Amino acid sequence: MGKAPLTPAQRVKYNESRRIRYMNDEEYRAKCNNRSRVYHYNNKIAQNSQKKLYRRRHGEKLRRMYGWRRHGCTNVTDEVYNIFKSCTHCENCCKEFKSDDHDKCLDHDHETGEFRWILCRGCNAFDNWRCRGLGLEFDE
Repeated sequence: MGKAPLTPAQRVKYNESRRIRYMNDEEYRAKCNNRSRVYHYNNKIAQNSQKKLYRRRHGEKLRRMYGWRRHGCTNVTDEVYNIFKSCTHCENCCKEFKSDDHDKCLDHDHETGEFRWILCRGCNAFDNWRCRGLGLEFDE
C-alpha cells in the first residue's frame, strides 16, 4: 500500500526541512519558482479557453437576453429567444428580416414588461402596430 500519513510533529519537521532547503539552495528555489510560474500560466490559459468556449457557445444568446432584461422586458426565457431566432418576418408589416437579426426587435409592454411580439425596427420605433390593430386596445 502507500506510506503511512505523517503525524503533526513529523509534518512540521518535514516542512521545516523543505523550507530550509528552499532558502539555502538557489537552484532548487529557481526550479520551484519556475514550476509554479508554469503551473499558473498553464492554469490561466486553461481558464481563458474555457471562458472563450462558453462565450462562443452561449455569448450571443446571453448578451441579447441581458439587453432585453436591461430594457425592461421581464419574461425573457429560452422560449422567447427561440421564437426571436426562428421569426423570419415582422408580425405587423410582414417585412422579411435579413439573416443577421439586426432588423428584429422584441416588442414589450413598458408598463408590465410583458413580451408582445417580434417587430421590425420601423414598426417598433413608430408604433405602427397600433394603427393596424393587432388585438390590443389602448385608451389614449
